[in-house]
Amino acid sequence: MDSLTNIEYRYLDIVLSKYRHLPSRIARRKLEIETFHATDVNIGGGKTNQVTKRTEWLVERFDSDVKLKGLECQQRAVEATIELLDDTMKRVFELRWIDGYTPEEIAELTNSTVKNTQKRLERIMEIFADYWGWT
Repeated sequence: MDSLTNIEYRYLDIVLSKYRHLPSRIARRKLEIETFHATDVNIGGGKTNQVTKRTEWLVERFDSDVKLKGLECQQRAVEATIELLDDTMKRVFELRWIDGYTPEEIAELTNSTVKNTQKRLERIMEIFADYWGWT
C-alpha cells in the first residue's frame, strides 16, 4: 500500500470525524427521497413506463440515488474498518472520531506517546482508505 499524503490524511480525518452523523444523514436523505414532489408531466398521453406502486417507486429511487449510495458506502467502509481493529485501536478510533479528542489528549488518556498515537491514527486512516476504495 502506498503511503498517503498529508492532504489525504487531513481529508480522511475530516471524513471519519463525520462518521457519527452518518446514520442521521442517511435517514434524512431517505426522507428527502420518500417525500413526494408532485410534477406535472402531462404531455397528452398516458403515463406508460412509470412505476405506479409506491413501494416499488421508493426502492427504485433508493437504488438510483447517488448521494444515498455514497453515504451508505462510506458507512460500510467505516464499519468494516472498525471490525478489523483490535481493542486498543478501537479505543483510539472512538476517542478521536466519536468523542473528538486531539492526538495529544488521546496520548494522555491511553498512556502513550503522541508520536505512537499519531501512527495509530494514520494506520486507521490507511485501513479506511483501503476499504473506501482509495488504494
